[in-house]
Amino acid sequence: MIDSAYQKTLQDFSGSVVGIGVTAFNRIGPSFFLPSYQIICAKKSSDLPIFKDNGIAVQSVEGDFGKKLRSYNSLEILRSQAVQDYLNALPQPVWIYLYRSSANIEEICDKQGWQVLTNRSHLRDKFENKKYFRQLLKQLNLPLIKGKTIALNELKKPNAWQSLVTELGDKLVFQLTEMFKGGGIGTTFVFSQTDFEQFLQKVTTLKEERELSHVNVVQFIQGFNSSITGCVTKYGILHGPVQTQIIDQIVSEGDNKHGRFCGHDWSFKAYSENVQNQANQIVTRFGEHLAKEGYKGIFGLDLMIDQASGTVYSIECNPRYTGAFPVYTMLSLEIGETPFDVFHLMEHLDLEYEVDIETVNRTLQQAKSGAHLVLHNRKEEWVKVGGHMPAGVCTFDEGNIVWLRPGFKPSQIQADNEFIFTDGCPHQGDLIKPGLRFGKLIFNKGILDQNQQLQDWTKQLVEKFYQAMGFEVASGS
Repeated sequence: MIDSAYQKTLQDFSGSVVGIGVTAFNRIGPSFFLPSYQIICAKKSSDLPIFKDNGIAVQSVEGDFGKKLRSYNSLEILRSQAVQDYLNALPQPVWIYLYRSSANIEEICDKQGWQVLTNRSHLRDKFENKKYFRQLLKQLNLPLIKGKTIALNELKKPNAWQSLVTELGDKLVFQLTEMFKGGGIGTTFVFSQTDFEQFLQKVTTLKEERELSHVNVVQFIQGFNSSITGCVTKYGILHGPVQTQIIDQIVSEGDNKHGRFCGHDWSFKAYSENVQNQANQIVTRFGEHLAKEGYKGIFGLDLMIDQASGTVYSIECNPRYTGAFPVYTMLSLEIGETPFDVFHLMEHLDLEYEVDIETVNRTLQQAKSGAHLVLHNRKEEWVKVGGHMPAGVCTFDEGNIVWLRPGFKPSQIQADNEFIFTDGCPHQGDLIKPGLRFGKLIFNKGILDQNQQLQDWTKQLVEKFYQAMGFEVASGS
């Protein structure tokens, strides 16, 4: 339940807030508490009618605007003249709600007189740079995994791998510092000379498309892949519980050796008070630095919890909305929390409100239950959807997947063997490019085993689901 004072503050807000994104699902958070909120997405996916039937105002460029986009991203949506005309006809001012901004998006918004409800790219980019992030952790006196930042050219020297092994050990993690895009592209686990040589080949390929100069090389730690959500407010830093990330599983393509994000399991583990306190200190101190730089609203820190010592390390900053949302928002609402999104919007809309940081933080650290898995095209070719797998609540029983009813919220799951398929669900006949996300599975319970791997029943469900999608390699791919 959202605090009534915050609800009134948002209801009295004048103007138009519009979510822009490839899929509608990833922008639905504000629809639960902002009456005038609406969404414009790129895809005419099979889950849109479900959102509309639940009172969410959503339009797709493909369907409602009848336009084709050159590519699926927020920039192309905002470049559309039809979308621009629509936004300019709304009650002013218009605020654009985004996952993350870019210089090109900001140029369009500034020209049209729209405001962006996120931090500007010039502020965000430096915190996404992993070289700067590591330097900042040292400056803030926060725990650092043993390692160093080195120029990529140094790795070409004779015996470079052996020198690193002598200094840091033979199980290392390489992070390309200028790789801002998620999905594990910039992270590689290097455990041998062969892995090292493959990393160098990977760098050569990546350099054809972008400038790369440095890499963080750190010791591999056996532990728990986790994260914590923070929110910078004028009153201080809000933060949630430590949450377990799902990494390198069968829903993504490739060799599963690079830390690719695949979802969260909030039911996996209740972390100790000691671990939570360490994480709270890290996110608070880092958030206070963000605040000094002018940052507002939601951010996330990826964490590694050393299984042997219990030490919590921060390994990456996500200065934006994170992959936990909007599932996290819905889980918060289910247990009576005021979600982070409310504070994020009030900060960026510059609304007057009051908050007792300590009281709200105690509430925000309530345990959540459930999980979600991000689905990708696992093939290296374009695929065509040959099967019919509609969005909504499904059941997995005796090895079979059966669609039951419409739904997109965890609270709409009624039985242990039910799950939800949502987030840009493709239609039969749609084409999906290699590695592209095409949907999400949501559960009301945990799906990881004690080794942070998908439980056997989840693996069976995932394989059955991919079979039901009926992917066929597209001709000419």
